[in-house]
Amino acid sequence: MPVIVNLDVMLARRKVRSKELAEAIGITESNLSLLKSGRVKGVRFGTLAAICRYLECEPGDILGYEPSDDDLKAVASGAGRIDNFDRHRGFAHITYSSVAEAERAIATLTGVELAGRTLAVEKSKPLAEKARQAREGTGDRPTHKDRIVVRNLPREFDAEALSKAFSSACPGPSRRAHGSS
Repeated sequence: MPVIVNLDVMLARRKVRSKELAEAIGITESNLSLLKSGRVKGVRFGTLAAICRYLECEPGDILGYEPSDDDLKAVASGAGRIDNFDRHRGFAHITYSSVAEAERAIATLTGVELAGRTLAVEKSKPLAEKARQAREGTGDRPTHKDRIVVRNLPREFDAEALSKAFSSACPGPSRRAHGSS
């Protein structure tokens, strides 16, 4: 789900219990619980305004947007054909079909600012090699030739901003992302 509900975070910051908030804004505790878990199809602006008024926050403090893997794949494919895409919270591993495309992505995407965060792009290290080096304490790590890692991705940003940042950094024909997610 691309919409993230951070209501529990705001409740903790303001040291307010769910029961107290539910009573103050006039909804049931069970409906508030559903909203906190993100298992609702929508929320009325009046309810959102009442929550924000009581918690003294902005709607953006409670709701966020995280693009789907398909959104990220579409943007990253501007540097070349993607053979594999693996996204985690805050970073993504992207395997391109050639070393040249991976190097192009590194050169053009490093330092791109996205939603107030500067992306760090580098060649990805093999997992088995990382584990060995951690045990042995060595630092000279081999790299994948055609795989990059993009770090410092913002958790909350829209697909349009992401697409714009990557397309301006990687101009060229639009290509479809291939591979598994």
